[in-house]
Amino acid sequence: MIYDIGIDLGTTYSCLSIMNATGTPIVVKNNQEHDTTPSVITYDNGEFCVGETAKDQAPFAEITVEAVKRNMSEADTWRINIGGVEYGPIELSARIVRKLVDDFIEKYPDAELKSATITCPAYFGPKEREATRQAGLIAGFEEVNIIEEPTAAAISYGLKSTGKKNILVYDLGGGTFDVTIMSIDNNRFKVLSTDGDCNLGGKDWDAALIQIIKDKICEQANITMEELEADKDVIADIKSKAEGQKISLSTLKEVKGGIRIGTSTVRYTVTREEFEAATAGELQATMMKIDSALESAKLTIDDIDDFVMVGGSSRMPQVKAGLIATYPSCESKILLHDPDLAIATGAAIYQNTRDVVVETGTDGQPVGEADAKLSKFAPKIGDIEIEKVLSHTMGVKVWDESQQKYLISNIIFKNRTLPIANKGEYYVHKDGQTALGVVIFQSEFEESDENLEVAEEECEEVGSFIVDIPSDSRAGEPVQVSIEANDKADIICTCTFRDITKSHTLSAKGLLNDDQIRNARRYLVG
Repeated sequence: MIYDIGIDLGTTYSCLSIMNATGTPIVVKNNQEHDTTPSVITYDNGEFCVGETAKDQAPFAEITVEAVKRNMSEADTWRINIGGVEYGPIELSARIVRKLVDDFIEKYPDAELKSATITCPAYFGPKEREATRQAGLIAGFEEVNIIEEPTAAAISYGLKSTGKKNILVYDLGGGTFDVTIMSIDNNRFKVLSTDGDCNLGGKDWDAALIQIIKDKICEQANITMEELEADKDVIADIKSKAEGQKISLSTLKEVKGGIRIGTSTVRYTVTREEFEAATAGELQATMMKIDSALESAKLTIDDIDDFVMVGGSSRMPQVKAGLIATYPSCESKILLHDPDLAIATGAAIYQNTRDVVVETGTDGQPVGEADAKLSKFAPKIGDIEIEKVLSHTMGVKVWDESQQKYLISNIIFKNRTLPIANKGEYYVHKDGQTALGVVIFQSEFEESDENLEVAEEECEEVGSFIVDIPSDSRAGEPVQVSIEANDKADIICTCTFRDITKSHTLSAKGLLNDDQIRNARRYLVG
């Protein structure tokens, strides 16, 4: 049986959803009958463990890996030695996906793994999206589709809504934050703008609470922070208690706890007021992203019909209170939409609408047992039209003769509807030049005349390639560089000099090649 599988690959928790026989998305519980699975990996005594058991044994394991999703931007450089083998974010994320798949197969042994849709933050660039896709391939899928988390949540929400409206998806997950503004018209979803921070999420609220507890314990026990942090068992106990206490502070005005240090127990109390004061900066950072997204979409807060809140951390009372304090008119529009599961179910719905090639006979019926089952199992819910936007501005490094320094010449800008393409006209720098070095940068600059050329230090290099040219080149000869982004957000840069043209696609830079993916898959799946 071929199922429509959607996966929310989260920083702290992950989730798998499928379309059932009536075309309704359902979440497949893990082997401990929970909807979500901790994105935690441990290694001890030569064995890997993933999920809830890994989370339980994390304080005592030889190696524990958490929040690996935050390292996807460094998928080409970040490595950790586990059992004498170097692992990167792609291979480790694949283990989390595989855990979800294994638990799914236990419940659906007739499942045939073909393709899946895996979600990623809207603010992920080409490298992170490709890293996510490769993790899914290693985990056993033949094809992996990528969709942005806010878009998946909007699909889950939007199919229960009718008519035309503008929505703002506020997605505060465990490790990332996204705000996406969309226009929904029945099954048509148009992204108007997106913004966010790949290093802002519930983990930062956890860290703030942990610090409050540590400060209180040091004061009560009359010990230094260095002495406290030297006791790894105590620190592990604090971290374990803090996660539950953060959840409790969503309903209680204060929480009490005790930590065993030596032969005595040090007791402490944390109030919601203290916690919210310590995390006011993080909350304000999300509001600033909302302002930026509204400006990009050329909308005001009054143009938004619904605020769709997703991501487990959006449950915190201070989030709703902060939104109301900042945007008073939004109070009646805030909707907490299945924050833990909406992204996964939206991904399953999206997977259900993907094009499926079914061979038919002369009678028009599917040929082949698998195709016949597919056609009967999950009725297609109808076409979903999605218009996406570019998440980052893209440009190339050029020499500015008047300023005698390098600048970044921006060619295509963030929050413009995909597909998008544009070109810039440049020149050979000196006589006899035999090569053109094209260095590609991304940034957060909005489209404006003053942002056509910007300082190099305000941008991030994401790729480069060399174009060989004849030695009879002359200074001032024209060079054309174009950058295009397709509806999958792949970035293709093309350089043309005379009749010489060379193109470069960013998404594969520095990541795993086909042989490495096959070998990693063989090792993990068999």
